[in-house]
Amino acid sequence: MRAGGKIKSFFSRTIHTRFIELHMGMLTLGMLLCVLGILMPAFLTEGDMGIYTTLRRALAEDNPTQLLYAAVLLLILNSLRSAPHYLGLLLLMESWKTERHRWGFFLLKYLVAFFLLLAVYQLVYEIYGIRYVVEFPALVVLLCMSALNRFPVRGYSKALLFLLFMLSIQSMDVMPGLTDWGFGRGEISIDIKQAAVIMECEPILLGFCLMTSLIFAITMLMTVLLILDKRQMRLAMEKEARIELQLMDARLKAVSMRDTFEIQSLVHDLKSPLTAIQGLASLSSAISEDKTLVEYQRRISSAADRMSYMISEILYEDCRQRIRVGELLERVRSQYSAHDGAALLKYENYAGDRYVCVNVVRMIRVVINLLENAARAVGSNGEIRLWSESRVSYVAICVWDNGRGIRRENLEHIWDIGFSGEGSTGLGLSFVRQTVQKHGGNVRIFSEAGEFTQVELLLPEAKPNGKEDTDR
Repeated sequence: MRAGGKIKSFFSRTIHTRFIELHMGMLTLGMLLCVLGILMPAFLTEGDMGIYTTLRRALAEDNPTQLLYAAVLLLILNSLRSAPHYLGLLLLMESWKTERHRWGFFLLKYLVAFFLLLAVYQLVYEIYGIRYVVEFPALVVLLCMSALNRFPVRGYSKALLFLLFMLSIQSMDVMPGLTDWGFGRGEISIDIKQAAVIMECEPILLGFCLMTSLIFAITMLMTVLLILDKRQMRLAMEKEARIELQLMDARLKAVSMRDTFEIQSLVHDLKSPLTAIQGLASLSSAISEDKTLVEYQRRISSAADRMSYMISEILYEDCRQRIRVGELLERVRSQYSAHDGAALLKYENYAGDRYVCVNVVRMIRVVINLLENAARAVGSNGEIRLWSESRVSYVAICVWDNGRGIRRENLEHIWDIGFSGEGSTGLGLSFVRQTVQKHGGNVRIFSEAGEFTQVELLLPEAKPNGKEDTDR
């Protein structure tokens, strides 16, 4: 596994320098294909293809069909021999890119491919005595290769287009009348053309080669159109998805702002009767001589003060108070006790008497959001854990469940407004992170699909005797 991982890491490695970006996987594969192209003549010869046997039969029987069959066999032989090193050169050109001096870099790539092709042909000649000549057809193929290098499609699409173009060019090798242009100057190609002259069927060979070349060329053009059409559709769908996401974001923000405004208006209206209760309780306590009544009035006043602070926390986001983590989570448990997932919850406080300075109402809402998500993930037979831990200068509040988990590709999107699971509005997790970050903390999430999800809220630890924020 380690060796496999190292190999995979090497092939996916990209080296960045000041001027170029080098992809090691493409570079290595391109070199291997060039080597394969050099080795192909050893494994694939004209004798293996039976070209001369077919050509002699055509002459003996004066059969144009056999002549065309010999031409097809030569096309297959040349394509199988040349495809590896041409594809290797294409990958080598794809393996290094730059954003600077684009046309100059384009010319440089063309020249590099040209000299590499010369080197491959020279090695083939030295090893097998087969002479390949870099003439007009090879230069056209290299030009196509350089153009494809700038074509904005994936590698396998480029390889397919290149093979179709190469087959179209290779079909011209035995086309009568193109020898002076550098097409078909090899020994076998010339023999087939001479056989066509002897058999007086040059027009048949010309028509066949022209038709074959056009078929491959038209197929290549149709493939280009299909690829471009598919790319345009993909870009249009991506644009539509971005617009839809922006609209959803705007709608959710509008809903959130409207709900927040309505809640704040309602809560603000509670201030007036609450102030009246506080005033009357204080006045009644001042004039009453009954100790029992005074104690009741003190409790009323204390409860009204707590309610006033809670209203301030709802109205004003930066209204905070110091609170022990254990007390905060006990309030969470109390409010969560009416939920369906309360029976699955297991709670532990490992933070001792650590304090945090938070907007209590909002932080309780944050933790309950996480517990609700966990309950939806586990169903009725799962397990939910809530605990606190003491970290260096931080207190961690953790929520864990053994539910369906989150796929790795979705982890980076879970905090986006609009990204939601079943039964969710898409606002919960975004609210969680925003609230914790505004408290100077951070949120971390760990998950394995089908196994578990764990969310950690990291909040700065507050000193027990620190100064509390006051009501606004």
